[in-house]
Amino acid sequence: MDETQNRIGISGRNVIQPLKPSARTSWNKSAAVVGYVAEKICGRPCKSVQEANISLLRKLAGERKNYSRGISVACGTGRKEMLLLESGLVEHFDCWELSETAITAGKEEAKKRGLEERISFHYGDVFSKDVSSGKFDLVYWDNAMHHMFDTGQAMRWSRDALADSGVFYMYDYVGPTRFQWRDEQMEIVKNVLESWMTNIF
Repeated sequence: MDETQNRIGISGRNVIQPLKPSARTSWNKSAAVVGYVAEKICGRPCKSVQEANISLLRKLAGERKNYSRGISVACGTGRKEMLLLESGLVEHFDCWELSETAITAGKEEAKKRGLEERISFHYGDVFSKDVSSGKFDLVYWDNAMHHMFDTGQAMRWSRDALADSGVFYMYDYVGPTRFQWRDEQMEIVKNVLESWMTNIF
């Protein structure tokens, strides 16, 4: 019998045992999952979630064509923000981060890509800073909002930072608080992932 046809029972159901379960390290490694999520974002097939985000942001920009000032919180190294800059969608990003190591790496990467004049890294708690002196036409959260201890505060701050015609954009996880799953839920998900064929995940 072909190995892919070796069936195992999980929760009373027959599923196909995968060929290489050890190869499954991230949802983002699955072309099927990425393609599904990307199409949900922008309504068309895309090769990556970032491509889908850019597509939708272009649509939301409308007649302005691009965003002159963007701000991003918990940006890490700013890699995703740099892709938006390189696409021409954003002219300048102010990026806030609490990791000095990430900021140092981000500055080095920006210099390599010739973007050091278009991206400004800031260390510290952005919520303690007064951003009213300059409004942003893009407030960008990419897999960062779920790290906030007070998401309500983060949303209110985002609204205050937005220009009147600005766009709030968030791509993030939605689910149980701060990824705190019960043991029973973790066991179910583990069994499902271990049962899927490698061409899915």
